[in-house]
Amino acid sequence: MKTKNIWLLMTLTAVMAFIGCSESGLTGTWMGYDGNDWEIKFDNKNWEDSYDGNSFTKGTYTTSGKSLTRIVTHIYGNSFDRALESKWYTIAEIEETGLFDEGFFADWTTTSTFSVNNHAFVQVFEDGSTYVYARKQENISKGDITGIWVIDGMGVSVRITNIGCEITIPSYNYMDTGTYERDGTHGRLTSDTAGSMVGTADLLNENFMSVTLNQYTIAPGTHLLRRESFVINRDLAPPEPRGD
Repeated sequence: MKTKNIWLLMTLTAVMAFIGCSESGLTGTWMGYDGNDWEIKFDNKNWEDSYDGNSFTKGTYTTSGKSLTRIVTHIYGNSFDRALESKWYTIAEIEETGLFDEGFFADWTTTSTFSVNNHAFVQVFEDGSTYVYARKQENISKGDITGIWVIDGMGVSVRITNIGCEITIPSYNYMDTGTYERDGTHGRLTSDTAGSMVGTADLLNENFMSVTLNQYTIAPGTHLLRRESFVINRDLAPPEPRGD
């Protein structure tokens, strides 16, 4: 009986540990949507973000219900100030440089209301600002990319079929057709107008796609698009202001 109880206790402990680690659903890599160039990685109560591909800050986080609190413990020097080295600094180390006023980093803790599922992560801060991220899912490159994809607020629409694509940007009075085909790990977009390859299109997850267009297009750079049928839940109340 004693042995049985020990095994039961170990099993319950393992289950509770699993629930505690996974209940928020944040673990993984998230890429910014809606013109948001931030990327965030959450792992085992730690997080790290980067901006436009450059490491920026990292620290720890906690969740309580739909509240997410992130504490900054390190800052990547050169990304924050060119006078600093390209390495991680603790808050104490960066304050010792004398480059910033006393107390500048006194409160870099942020609290937000959040919602998360397998595809999207939404944060709303005290001032009402909202940030949307798409989960970067592994081993999704060969999933079904056909359908209509959009960028919210910009009127951009991309339709992809098994062999072709159509891009529409009403604000620029622009429309182009072309082909779409797999090329190794990427999907190639070729423009009928340009007569050449103009970029790549790859799935982040089944409801978000990353498109990278070259310098010969109307909008060069990397853009995240949402599957038209997928609805992002932005209707979140901001967190209560924290007391001083």
